Amino acid sequence: MTETKSSPLCVALIVLAVVLSGIIHIAMLAAQRESIQAALAAADATTMVEAMKARETMLIAQANQGGLDGDVRAGALGEAALLRQGKLSAQPGGPRAPGIDAIATRIAGLRAEASSAAERSGQLGLAESALLLGILLLALSQIMATRAFLWLGAGLGLAGVLVAALGVLGGVLA
Repeated sequence: MTETKSSPLCVALIVLAVVLSGIIHIAMLAAQRESIQAALAAADATTMVEAMKARETMLIAQANQGGLDGDVRAGALGEAALLRQGKLSAQPGGPRAPGIDAIATRIAGLRAEASSAAERSGQLGLAESALLLGILLLALSQIMATRAFLWLGAGLGLAGVLVAALGVLGGVLA
């Protein structure tokens, strides 16, 4: 059995691709975690808004009952308005509690953030796949001592790195 000579360029490219694949995988997992956290926060906020809307509807219905005192009706309508607009803090200068409209706006932002992170995760997954195929071709180049697989593997690995860079930069720019 004859032994083929190991190409130092090929070995270096394999090591570099393995390291880059690990880094991209970690970035992909972080994007997935970010997407899940934003989606869960949006779901929690949606539940809170629905509960606030139900309370608001109940207060408005109560205020529209004919036999109630004017002060009770005004109090119910005032509380319904506070649910919609938000409440001032009990302490002067304290933060304002968000109302239904402000929370709904925040939900839209959280959903957009979750969608962006999921898209970034998909791009990073594609980049990782390209790098892994590049590693496979580089290893095949070593086994078969063929330069064509070396350049094909290096090109595919470079494409993976470029897709990863676009995925990361797209997330930063968004």
